[in-house]
Amino acid sequence: MFFESSDINVSIVTMLELEWKNQNNISDLRPYHALSFRVVGDAVFETEDQQTPVSSGDIVFVPAYHSYKLIAGHEHLFVLHFTSDSILPSTIKKLPYSLQNNEYLKKKFMELYEIWQKKETSYEHECKIIFYKIVTKIEESYAMKKNTTYSEKISEAIDYIHERYLSEKITIEYLAGLCYMSSTYFRKLFFKTYNTTPHDYIKNLKLKYAIELLKSGYYTVTEVSDICNFQNVYYFSSFIKKETGLSPLEIIKRKL
Repeated sequence: MFFESSDINVSIVTMLELEWKNQNNISDLRPYHALSFRVVGDAVFETEDQQTPVSSGDIVFVPAYHSYKLIAGHEHLFVLHFTSDSILPSTIKKLPYSLQNNEYLKKKFMELYEIWQKKETSYEHECKIIFYKIVTKIEESYAMKKNTTYSEKISEAIDYIHERYLSEKITIEYLAGLCYMSSTYFRKLFFKTYNTTPHDYIKNLKLKYAIELLKSGYYTVTEVSDICNFQNVYYFSSFIKKETGLSPLEIIKRKL
């Protein structure tokens, strides 16, 4: 895992947008962690036993109370400062490949920055939600580093799935078109990357979310069916029974 912890509790200190032409500074021992996305990057983090070059599209984590020297050219970045009681990496860590061609994380960092700047009601909670989406994407990318060639080719389709799987019927043909490839080739790359079919990937996303809603106790079976965009409640109930062995009502009662 990139963050070396599956349970990260955070308190956000600040969110900044930074830009400079040149830097050659030694950092203070800051009492918070930093997670940054470089829109434009040309820099090296130096410590006594480590050198970490960074460039455009890179995600970098710097732990709290960690001294380093930053040698940088032109940089434009978004950086999140946060504290956490979780055990996180103790050294500077960069995602092992650039996400320069993936706009999802850039958009999330920008969205987090805009919400933090506006400071409207409950903005801290909104920012935490976005932070965990960023963490999820980073962990997914880190887990797939051995299949980088495949995952980058279908990344736009993956982003589309996660944004739309509840709101519309997604076809393989449309996903393949987003990636400029045939449906057959798309299915092949998808399976190599995720070890499952696109259909089952989408199905499992809907199943997981539907079960979460049922277990919450706040929704009826019909309401969950509508939220998850099933064609009717009877089909939804049949789907849940087939996948879990339990009816939706049994899941609500047992809260399993």
